[in-house]
Amino acid sequence: KEYADLLRQADDIFISELRAQGLYDSVSQAFAVFLPVKSVGVMGDGRRYDYVVALRAVDTIDFMTARWSRLPYDFLERVSLRIINEVKGISRVTYDISGKPLRQWVLSLAFALRFLLATDAEALTQVLGIVYRTISAYVLKKASVPTLRVLMRSSGLCSPRSRKCGGT
Repeated sequence: KEYADLLRQADDIFISELRAQGLYDSVSQAFAVFLPVKSVGVMGDGRRYDYVVALRAVDTIDFMTARWSRLPYDFLERVSLRIINEVKGISRVTYDISGKPLRQWVLSLAFALRFLLATDAEALTQVLGIVYRTISAYVLKKASVPTLRVLMRSSGLCSPRSRKCGGT
């Protein structure tokens, strides 16, 4: 539960900053990943030996392969500082720029996800909702039927400002 709480806090900061800076609709997918390793980080004049969080934001059209999102450095610095200062237990933040297919992340997260979902029913509901919305958006986008775009926007599957919604 401790790991899941740290991850939730870090992910919330990452996503809220993406929204606040107007970058949320420019990435296809973004999330934080808890890494079960500790690292020394500097906090003020002292050092902390705490966990590491990796941030991942990608651009993709098919959700099978992805390219890392080129987020502004000042944005990444702001998110990193907020996580380190606000999430007690995290001393280092990394940004993943690997070009792996998304499925590699899913496979590597199996243990962490099993742990999280086994300990938190609300998290399970949220994860299933995200999976459902992602798959639904992809299927509707591939169908490329004009009336489905309106359904996607009205159901919250994409924002009204998004130009990528429903194949547009």
